[in-house]
Amino acid sequence: MRRAEKKDNRERFVATLLKAGIPVLLSLCLYYTAFSMVNREIEALSGDRVIQAAPLPAAKPVLAPREFAESEKAEKKVHSVVLEYSEAVGEEYFADAVFAGDSLTDGFRIYDVGQHFQVISYVGLSPGTALKQPVYKTAEGATLAMADAINYIGARKAYILLGTNGLNWTSPENLISGYFDLVDQLIATNPDTYIILQSIPPVTAATAASRTSYNRERVEHYNNLIKELAEEKGIYFLDVYSAFAGEDGYLPTSIAASDGIHMTPNGYRIWFEYITTHTIKGNADFAMDSEGRIIPMQPAEPLPEEEDIVEEEEYRTKYQIRLLREKQTGRRVFFWSVCSLAIKV
Repeated sequence: MRRAEKKDNRERFVATLLKAGIPVLLSLCLYYTAFSMVNREIEALSGDRVIQAAPLPAAKPVLAPREFAESEKAEKKVHSVVLEYSEAVGEEYFADAVFAGDSLTDGFRIYDVGQHFQVISYVGLSPGTALKQPVYKTAEGATLAMADAINYIGARKAYILLGTNGLNWTSPENLISGYFDLVDQLIATNPDTYIILQSIPPVTAATAASRTSYNRERVEHYNNLIKELAEEKGIYFLDVYSAFAGEDGYLPTSIAASDGIHMTPNGYRIWFEYITTHTIKGNADFAMDSEGRIIPMQPAEPLPEEEDIVEEEEYRTKYQIRLLREKQTGRRVFFWSVCSLAIKV
């Protein structure tokens, strides 16, 4: 009887040992393997051990920002907010530009003046209504207001002209109030875009006589407010008014349309020629596509300073080591939990 009991006890002891021991042994093997691998990673990251690995594939080339020669640096000047006379540029300069405004701006599209920029226009548009009025339809069928349309197109230079229609029914001060809101919206939506506010052109003397809202003093006052707005917001101002005003301060009839406000094709050619000789710094690089059209190229991001790269790498390494040590701690807790559970069973 006693022999049978002893035999049963031995069998139960062996069964219990196997039942508890096998999970413990497996957990120990897994823990040791994982612990060793993490240790290797920590040693490699901290520099305590060099681990040979397969060579990394070559990185893609990074475009460096253009370096100016010393002679070019000496010639560079700081431009004021007002675009002054400069050497004429070719039409490729406008490969990344958009012209936005009312029916006056639409003349560039109607008469096909300037081949390499897009036109966003809406008849009767004013600074206030431009905040929400849809002026552009995307390829997907969505309609966008001016600020979002400029962002959608990806323009780097935006020439804005607004207010001619509004002068006929409200004060210059009311127009500028809406212009402030529009400029804030343009800057917020297009932080990497050069914004150029254009003064409105004069009307003919006959039109000013019949519609006093367009007299010389009123138009000049509104244009001065536009210039002050540009100065306050730190954006560019282009004095288009000066390109057209005759000795009397009005639009010559030779380039005026029948209403005395809009212009003939020759007037738009004068306008465009004036813009090509009053440009901003930072014209984008460009390339030609297979069909010979000019396409804008995004400028390369400036390379970070070497010190910044080293500091960032050190921070990243320390962060990775901390994560690995936390992973080790978690695995220890898991291992001893498995052992305790196996022993209890």
